[in-house]
Amino acid sequence: METPSFYTEKNPLRVSVSTIFLTVKTIIDSGKEAAFLEICAQKNAGVMVEAELINLVKSYLFDEGVHKGSQTWNLTAQRIVTSPGGRCPD
Repeated sequence: METPSFYTEKNPLRVSVSTIFLTVKTIIDSGKEAAFLEICAQKNAGVMVEAELINLVKSYLFDEGVHKGSQTWNLTAQRIVTSPGGRCPD
């Protein structure tokens, strides 16, 4: 394969949470997350997330106690759980 099969439509595409999760995990597992985040920052890339999913993530992190503790991932979860309703932390 010489190039990826790019999405050519103009409309947003609904992608399952499991696909996003596995894609992000693949990037992290490959050791390329810093480079990927740099490219995203350069292109000002972001995603639109439904309110229902935002609140599901907040509830899950809270209910599972992921936000408790002082490890880096605990602190990230704390920021997500406590961020005001109209925005998410960067």
